[in-house]
Formats: sequence, structure tokens, C-alpha cells
Amino acid sequence: MKSWVWAMLCGLLACEAVAEYRTWTDRSGNLIEAELVKKFGTQVVLRDKKGSILKVDVAKLSEEDRLYLDPPTPETKRYKIGFARTSSQTPVSDGKAQLTQRFALVVEFLTYDALDQGLKGAFLAIGADGKGNYVVLDKAEGPLEMVERYKGELCVQEITHRMDGEKPGGIIQGVRYAGHLVVLYAPDGSVLEQQQTHGFLENHARALTFEVGDRFNERLEKIDKAEP
Repeated sequence: MKSWVWAMLCGLLACEAVAEYRTWTDRSGNLIEAELVKKFGTQVVLRDKKGSILKVDVAKLSEEDRLYLDPPTPETKRYKIGFARTSSQTPVSDGKAQLTQRFALVVEFLTYDALDQGLKGAFLAIGADGKGNYVVLDKAEGPLEMVERYKGELCVQEITHRMDGEKPGGIIQGVRYAGHLVVLYAPDGSVLEQQQTHGFLENHARALTFEVGDRFNERLEKIDKAEP
């Protein structure tokens, strides 16, 4: 019995002896020497050299600390992209309603090293006219924008555009939403992630040459006017 207790005591002392203290830094530049007790959810529990326990939000730590907590590997998936579409109606004169649709490329960051990289994105929302042709309902390209929304542990960023449902020339009238193309670019312009609802949109470079209101076919050929 005594030997078992002594072994337990030695084990505890050994654990205490190898405690790994490091300097942790928050985004404001505040420093603390502490060891990592555990990480759970969106927080970490730290213990300083005096034994005081401190809970810290991971999102408030420096990039170096976040990488220490979640070191990436070459196989790690860093991003998850998607497409969001919402619509609303606003009453106007003569009892009519103004239809407004909102399209967005949404990027969820899955690792901390993926944050703050200056990534860019693009999306194309397309509609079908019922005659075998397609029309660009909305298009956006540019840097990602931070949104006040969180999913899981990491922030979500997006590119958002609003599109009025009534357009001169009847671009939207008689055209139903049919699909989308979304692309996430690295700062050097290389493609990190791509998602499309139609196979012919896989050629993103060609598809993104179209502007809002342009009509085209599945061969990505521009059509001057709706084919009969």
C-alpha cells in the first residue's frame, strides 16, 4: 500500500516538474507567463507560476498562440465555403412589392492560421429563363468582409451584395434562380476553394467574365438576347 501511494506521489511531482510555461499574448499586447491546463470549446485554461487560474477566449489570443493550440498539418482543411441566398419584399406604391434578394459567398475558417490572410473571393448567381439559357442575376468580387457572426470556434467572413428584383429591361422578371459559382482566392490569385452547382461553371475564369444581366448558354457563350 505504501509503495502504491509513494508511486502516485512521485508521479504527481514529476508532472509538476515538467510543467511547460510559456509567454501568452493577447491581441492587445498583454503578456502572461503560464502553462496550458486545458482547452475546451472557445476557451483555454491557463495557470501562472503563482498557481492562479485564468480563462481566456481563444479568439483574443495572438496568432502565434492560436497556432500553438491548433497546429495545422499539410492535410488540414483550412476553409469551408458556401453560398447564402435570402429574399425579402418591401411594399411600394399601388399595392406592389419590391423584391430584394441578397447573395453572399460565406467562408468559414477551420484553422487559426487561416485567419487574417487577406483572402479574396468571388461569386456568380445565375438564373434560368426557361428557354435553355442562363442570365447573371448578381456578381461580386473582392476582399472578404468580417461579419458579426460566429460559427463554432472560428469567425465567418463573407462577400455580400444586394440585388433589387426589378431591373431595367426585365433582367430579373421571368427568370428564376438556378444556381451559383463561388471561388476563394489566395492573395497571389491562386484558387484555394471552388464550388459550383453546374458543371459548366467549373471554368470559373470564363464564367466570371460575364456581368449582371448577361445571358449565356451551357457552353459559356454570351447571347445578345434571349433565344426563342
